[in-house]
Amino acid sequence: MNNFNLKKRKDFFQIGIFSLFIFLYPIISIESVNSSEGNILNEKCPNLKIKKFTYITFDKIEKSNLIDLNNVNCKDVVLIDKLESSEVNITTGRKSGKAVSCLSDSKAYPCKFIVGEFKKNIVPSVALKRIFNYKEPKPEFLNETTSRLFINIYSLFEKKYKNINTTLIELNKDFDY
Repeated sequence: MNNFNLKKRKDFFQIGIFSLFIFLYPIISIESVNSSEGNILNEKCPNLKIKKFTYITFDKIEKSNLIDLNNVNCKDVVLIDKLESSEVNITTGRKSGKAVSCLSDSKAYPCKFIVGEFKKNIVPSVALKRIFNYKEPKPEFLNETTSRLFINIYSLFEKKYKNINTTLIELNKDFDY
C-alpha cells in the first residue's frame, strides 16, 4: 500500500512538472527562425530582438510589395514592438498628400507610427485587406460613406502562428515561423 502511494505521488509530481513546463515554455521561449530570405528588418536592424508578431507584420507588408518600407527605422520598430500586440491596429492615413499605412494601439491616435507609403495606383484599404487576408464583416445597414478601416493584426495572427506574442526573434539569427 505504501509503495502504491509513493508511485502515485511520483506520477503526480512528474505530471505537475511537465504541465508547468508546457505552461511556461511559450512565455520564455526564443524561437530560432529560418530567415534565409529575411526581410527589411533583418537588413536595417540586424541586432534587434523583437516579438514574432512584429517581425511577421513587417514581413507580410514587405512581401506584398504594396507598401514602400524604405523609411522604416529601428527606433520606431523598437517602439512598435513595445506596444501591446493585441491592441495594435493597422490603418491608412495621409502624409504630405500621400497615402500611408499606420500602426497604433489607439483608435484615437491612429497614425502613431507611419509604416510606409502605399505604392501608386492602389486603393489603400484594399491593399491592407490583401496584405493581411482580411475579410471585412458585412455591415448591419447600408452606409453611404466609408469609414476608416482598422485591422487588428493580432486577431488574424493568433490563430495562424504559435506563440505570436511571447516568442522573441533575434534578427541576426536564422529562424522559422
